Amino acid sequence: MQYFKWVVSLLFLFVLNYCFAEERSNPQIKLYTIDCGRIDVSNLAGFSDTSDYDNKTVQFSDTCFLIMHPKGTLLWDTGLPDSLIKKPETKDVFHLSKLTSLQDNLKKIGLKPDDINYVSVSHSHFDHMSGLDQFPNATWILQNAELDYAKTRR
Repeated sequence: MQYFKWVVSLLFLFVLNYCFAEERSNPQIKLYTIDCGRIDVSNLAGFSDTSDYDNKTVQFSDTCFLIMHPKGTLLWDTGLPDSLIKKPETKDVFHLSKLTSLQDNLKKIGLKPDDINYVSVSHSHFDHMSGLDQFPNATWILQNAELDYAKTRR
């Protein structure tokens, strides 16, 4: 499973690199970074079995990416749930928060959910796929196991 995540990550970086190269020569291709929330971790001990991270803290940015291409618009990851805007949550060592809804972030670049043709997620953790339901008309690009999991989260 870990190997698969690395392959997906490398594939995504390859796609981003391709888009940046294409964007320089083709202004019809655009890449956007979208703020999809924040995760503050009060103790990183669970991220290592060597005790190297015990009692260390970190702030993670939950980022989504939007690629506008002449063949369609792809949203990569949908981030944390919008419900965190009004009510941040703390779960164990994780404090989850979000300032702006995904739809409001899309509005800032002139899009609405129905303008998104494709949605894919890097993996099926809640901080990457909590907004999938906002795109019922998009084609979801997921492995069958992740699609099954996503359907249980609806």
